[in-house]
Amino acid sequence: GGGAAAGGASPATPKVGYSDAARAGTGGAKQPAAPAVTTPADAKAAAAEALARIEFLFSDRNLASDANMRRKIGRRRDRFVPTEELAGDLAHLTQGGDWRTLAMAIRPSAALELSPDGRAVRRRTPYPGIVFADDEAAAGDVREQ
Repeated sequence: GGGAAAGGASPATPKVGYSDAARAGTGGAKQPAAPAVTTPADAKAAAAEALARIEFLFSDRNLASDANMRRKIGRRRDRFVPTEELAGDLAHLTQGGDWRTLAMAIRPSAALELSPDGRAVRRRTPYPGIVFADDEAAAGDVREQ
């Protein structure tokens, strides 16, 4: 914290810097971003909405028509999708896309389960229409010998 400069500074050599801009109120000084104001009720409502949206993404109804989500599930044999990937899509509900916030919202779900470290989520009951990426690649790589 640099405090005030010595009072004997010569007016012939004015220095304009961070402290001068701050004192002048010109806005030239960098101000910390204001923290988002959220109440516990807001956080609880956002978590409930995030859970509802994630449960919908993994639902039979959505997976029947959402090829992109089926591909995400099919990338891994264990059918887990990274929470970080999903949190980015729900940034407005997960404190800017924080996967930990999404993982906390998913914990009470009866339809979804988290990996032990909370970094991935999957349906508790597998969706039958998933084609795994490695199966798809193997089918495309069949060559005559």
